[in-house]
Amino acid sequence: MPELYAYMEATRHYGMLREPPLDATKQAALKQELAAEHKKLAASSGDNSLALLFLECAESYTAHPDGSAPPADEWRGARVILDQVLPAYYAALKPAAPLERASGKTVDITLVRWPYT
Repeated sequence: MPELYAYMEATRHYGMLREPPLDATKQAALKQELAAEHKKLAASSGDNSLALLFLECAESYTAHPDGSAPPADEWRGARVILDQVLPAYYAALKPAAPLERASGKTVDITLVRWPYT
């Protein structure tokens, strides 16, 4: 589980490099999407505590307890968690895709060494 946390944290940090700032309409939509994702996680039967940890972090970015307005970086961070980190979490939970098997055909290679090389 620590590896999955590290992967999600790395995804969040990398996502912050490319995420553009959010305007007021995108901020309002983000709050609604966070609430919908929270309901989705609460309704699931599995242990999604790691996803819930990141989701609660995103929710804390968008609403400060003292009522102050979140800075632009926190809005961007919440967007990254919703758009990149949580999808990476769900993808990591899926079973690995099977590897392609070799065709069964082989090739013989003969190496020749000349005496004066």
